Amino acid sequence: PRTYNTSKCGDLRQTIATVIQCTRQMQNNLTSKNAERVFSQVLQHLLLKLEACVTKDLYFTFWGGVEFDRDVRMLHDEISSVGAQSLRGRFARIYQVSTLLSLETPTDARDYWHDQQEPPLTKLEAQRVLSRRTDGKFRI
Repeated sequence: PRTYNTSKCGDLRQTIATVIQCTRQMQNNLTSKNAERVFSQVLQHLLLKLEACVTKDLYFTFWGGVEFDRDVRMLHDEISSVGAQSLRGRFARIYQVSTLLSLETPTDARDYWHDQQEPPLTKLEAQRVLSRRTDGKFRI
């Protein structure tokens, strides 16, 4: 099986660099409102593709989950540097995916899930994410 350590969803860092480069070019050629609209759509598409890649194509060890969590935070930081709008809501789902994948033990996963007030993922979606872990029986 493909793991995050070996696949990187088509090299996340290269994707980030491309999105940032295109966004900066758009900002120079479009009105600020239109640039934000395009940026918003591109970001939404990128995050959906990333989530689909993670939940359907890859498997994770604990360390792969930690690395993915770091990469998602880097993605957020880099994209925040070029967009004017708040991105917290847009990243809520992928942040929860990365958190679930970086939890150390199945008990941590259950405790984390039960502490959630209004999680962005449904319980079924969260379980699907946890099923991508290869180093234990993670259930919520």
